[in-house]
Amino acid sequence: MKRLLLSLFVLTGIGSVASAQSVEWTETRFHRVHLKNGNFIDGSLEGQSDRQVVLKLRVGTMAIRKDLIDRVEWVKIRTVKEAPKPVAVDQGARNGKKPVALADARKPLGSARPGPSPGGVEERVDSILKILEMAERDQKFDVMRQLAQAGEGAAPYLAERMESLKGETLASAANALILMKDKAALPVVGRLLDGADADLRAHAVAIVAQLEPENARPPLRLLKDESAVVRVAAVGALEEVGDRDSFFRIAELLSDNDRDVRSRALSVLAKLAAKYELTDDLVGTLEQGLSRARGKEKAELAVAAGKTGVKELWRALAPLLSEEEPDVRAAAAGALATLAVPNSGGDVLARLSQERENWPRVQLAAAAQKLKLQKAIEPLIEWLGDPENNIKMAASRALRQITGQNFGVDQGKWAAWWELAKPR
Repeated sequence: MKRLLLSLFVLTGIGSVASAQSVEWTETRFHRVHLKNGNFIDGSLEGQSDRQVVLKLRVGTMAIRKDLIDRVEWVKIRTVKEAPKPVAVDQGARNGKKPVALADARKPLGSARPGPSPGGVEERVDSILKILEMAERDQKFDVMRQLAQAGEGAAPYLAERMESLKGETLASAANALILMKDKAALPVVGRLLDGADADLRAHAVAIVAQLEPENARPPLRLLKDESAVVRVAAVGALEEVGDRDSFFRIAELLSDNDRDVRSRALSVLAKLAAKYELTDDLVGTLEQGLSRARGKEKAELAVAAGKTGVKELWRALAPLLSEEEPDVRAAAAGALATLAVPNSGGDVLARLSQERENWPRVQLAAAAQKLKLQKAIEPLIEWLGDPENNIKMAASRALRQITGQNFGVDQGKWAAWWELAKPR
């Protein structure tokens, strides 16, 4: 989808609205650019080309492509009853004709500057949100930082606006609230925890955890939310809270029906275990989770365990090498290879001589390679005679790392070398 081209810079100061402004404005001028999507943007026209219109806003400048513009109005308000006056609409980029210059009857367009307009911090937030919605993805961070600097009183109003936001704009608004660190937004954000939209609840619980890290109640409550997205966010929020007691509540999610929830839960459990010396509890929790899991879920949990880097978890993983399902055995072998705990070498060797399935054998070879198991050399040389090329390649890689020799996949050369090199 075509997007607006946007450039934003930080102004040294955003002017406040004149508090003494009369009900009858004497000279409020601005240009209103109506977009095809129904939105409009007010500012001062800085210039235009065949392809774009450059608008000066209170928070920066914006270059808007002409093919996204429906019409442009020159608004000059002398009294509250005077209606805006439409001006020529540039349709050049849409119909292929030469662009028609936008003009005012008395003064070239772009020469005027908008005067102060009604509003204040709310107007500022709304203006930045409009820019945020149209910004390219790589520009959203800079706009979000502008939103975070919108001024005193912006946080509660931005929190109120969150219900009307979606997608990346909602995410950026949530990040801006976190950067603001203004607890005045908490009453509004607290209400959003019960909102109908799952993304909104997920962002709300993350904000609460950042602004009120001593309060574990909101994320604990959302651990049972119907949405997996919210449960993942709640687990992440509890990581920020860092509460010891939450360890045992999060542990229940190792039996969750969603892979992302299980993986996130195990990752946060590993961090809390390190913080509070709960490693034995972590091993026991994983063992219970694995005993309840079945098939694919058990394999995914084994992979997640390897990613934690907690070496003590090898005790829960090693028994999986004898599981009935090949995918589970492969996942366990891969996780043991990642953790590379010397004590797991005996379990790897025992399975190495028994395994017949391709993928578990590849992962076992990787584990033998990481552990540099000398006793694995002989069975690995035997694997070089396997008809499956991936088995031969896995065995060859492991042999090279274990021995420092390189005979490729030539089983005869490896066997001859080993006959001379093996311990007597």
